Amino acid sequence: MTFDPAPIGVLAPMPPELRPLVRRLRLRRPRGSPVHTGQLGGLAIVATTTGVGIERARRATSRLIDQYRVRHVLVLGVAGGLDPSLAIGDVVVPEVVEAADGTRYSASTLGGPVPSGCILSDDQLVKDPAALAGLRRRGVTALDMETAGVAEVCSARGVGWSAYRGISDQALDPSVDEAILGLLRPDGSADLGRVARLIGREPRRLASLVRLGRQLATATGAAARTAAAALGAAAAASS
Repeated sequence: MTFDPAPIGVLAPMPPELRPLVRRLRLRRPRGSPVHTGQLGGLAIVATTTGVGIERARRATSRLIDQYRVRHVLVLGVAGGLDPSLAIGDVVVPEVVEAADGTRYSASTLGGPVPSGCILSDDQLVKDPAALAGLRRRGVTALDMETAGVAEVCSARGVGWSAYRGISDQALDPSVDEAILGLLRPDGSADLGRVARLIGREPRRLASLVRLGRQLATATGAAARTAAAALGAAAAASS
């Protein structure tokens, strides 16, 4: 078996989005390192988190390319569904990601599902029904907050990228709002103090938080399975 010296890089915004793939592929993280590493067949893999938002995604992608000379970046995580045909746990593998300024970036095929459709990445939580309807008419199927930042850097650096996003909620779900986003630290981990204070102020939120947690687990597991299959296909092709 031959080993490809140029690894595949995996970036996920939050630890819960990366964890299922780390477990599935049995990646290991050296003590004190933010990066998980491992092998799948002859394919080397390095994986880490970006934190939430476009700028953090840009910085993490640049670090990954500079430090590990990856040949492809796989974006792993969750998204809000905009296409009404998408159910919780469905996985979108976009052909195109659109940034908030309208710039579009094209994905490249790694393995597994052929990329199709378009997702939008925006730091702002889009909840206005009219704005969402306009995005849907333009062919946008799902929303996230990082993929365009990764794609921007990869495109500028000549590195291929692909995205695997599990649907964890619907874009029109009123329970997903700025207060929910405010429960996250910049690195994507949950701020338990803020969670407790939110539930103290609004006890009705507890049921929706439990539901969203279950949906997140479903979506991250599905995204990890799809991404692992794509990495397996890439490993087979490189052997």
